[in-house]
Amino acid sequence: MAFRVFHLASPSTIEQVQDPEKQLLDPAIKGTINVLTVAKEAGFWYPISKTLSEKAAWDFSKEKGLDVVVVNPGLVLGPVIPPRINGSMLLFGSLLQGRTEAPEDLFMGFVHFKDVALAHILVYENKSATGRHLCVESLSNYGDFVAKIAELYPEYKVPRLPKDTRPKLSSAMLGSKKLMDLGLQSIPVEQIIKDAVESLKSRGFIS
Repeated sequence: MAFRVFHLASPSTIEQVQDPEKQLLDPAIKGTINVLTVAKEAGFWYPISKTLSEKAAWDFSKEKGLDVVVVNPGLVLGPVIPPRINGSMLLFGSLLQGRTEAPEDLFMGFVHFKDVALAHILVYENKSATGRHLCVESLSNYGDFVAKIAELYPEYKVPRLPKDTRPKLSSAMLGSKKLMDLGLQSIPVEQIIKDAVESLKSRGFIS
């Protein structure tokens, strides 16, 4: 019987980081190495690493001769399942309360959590899947994304941020081509926003 190990998480916080190495780098990199080491000793594994630990995973796989497939999601949003709200949804929820914890002038990729889950299933089921798989519905300026939230939910005090004014860096569908070739059809960003808002409301995180 073949076994696979899915390693999905990486430390994140929207609070001020006092010790980047201790709070983020060490847990991300060492955590991944620990997972890979145990999996190697057990004789089976199928790691999916996130950004901070990805290089360590590739180096480990090259050294040990193991096959690594990586799904790289953008900002993952959607219905909240755990009892505690996670970092991505906490950031999203702060926008509905008139705050923004992220820099205004940046581009971000957004993806529904269901698409991230499906992406992992697709790369697992397709033996031809190799390397890195970008998993985002679209890439857009953060100000444009926040403006879309304000458009869909005018009843909330969503911050008014500068929209993108650089035509050469305008919003573009990335398509997540490798995942699309495997059958992924991404949930549109408007639905991502709606599912996230309605989930926060139903769970009592916002009113």
